[in-house]
Parts: sequence; C-alpha cells; structure tokens
Amino acid sequence: MPHSMIDIEIQRIINLKERQMKSFEERSTIGQMLMLLKPNDEYLKEKFNLGNEYYKNAIIYLDKKIEFFNYFKNKEFPKNFIDTMNETMNDWLLSGWAYLGMEEHNKQAKDAKDEFEFYKAIISRSGVIQDKKKPVRRGGKKHRNRK
Repeated sequence: MPHSMIDIEIQRIINLKERQMKSFEERSTIGQMLMLLKPNDEYLKEKFNLGNEYYKNAIIYLDKKIEFFNYFKNKEFPKNFIDTMNETMNDWLLSGWAYLGMEEHNKQAKDAKDEFEFYKAIISRSGVIQDKKKPVRRGGKKHRNRK
C-alpha cells in the first residue's frame, strides 16, 4: 500500500475522531444541562455515564488505529501490538453495547471482527520493532586466570 493511500486513511480516521470528539462535547453539554434540570433521575445519570464511556473508548480506539497506520508506514510494529489493538477494540465494543444496544452492537461487532482480521494479517507480515540493547563494552582486557 503506497504511503499516500495510508496518509489518506490516517486523515479519514483523524476526521472521524474529530467528529466523535465534537459529538462527545455536544452530548456532554446537553447531558449536564439535563442533569441540572433532573438531578435525581438515575436513568438519565446512567445513560449519561454510558455515553461518556462509549465516546471515550471510541476516541481511544481511533487513536490506536492512527497509531497502527503510522507503524504500517514504517513496516514495523511493537511487540504485542495486536493485543493492545484487540483490548481497545473490545473496550469500544462493550461500551457500545451498553450505550447503543444489542442490535447496533451486533453490527459493530461483525465489522470489528473483519477489521481485526485485517490488522492481524498486516501485523503478522510486518517486522517487530526490536528492543534497544544495552551497549556492550568492547576492547577491554579479558579476564584470565593468573597462576
């Protein structure tokens, strides 16, 4: 995949993230105003908290997708990156299930599974970023037994 296509995908995800952040801010403002009007409404508080959790997890997941494509451009991924992708995707899906309901969750879960398989295939074909090793002292005298 050429870098220009990757950059286009990164920009698409950044735009989506910005829309999610704007929706989160608008929703948060409206929710806070409603909670001022109905301070004892437990259902409203619960729905507000579920929505906040959903949007936060969606934004974190989009950040991880941007990170994925940046690593993909370099053709190297950190060790266990697929596990962190899986964790953030799972958190996003579970919070979506709680906030949006089962029908929307099933649709998102199917799409997410296909997307995860795509990420897994790319990561498995790419190199792993090696941990930096400590420098070794060279040129010193070897230890030797003196008799």
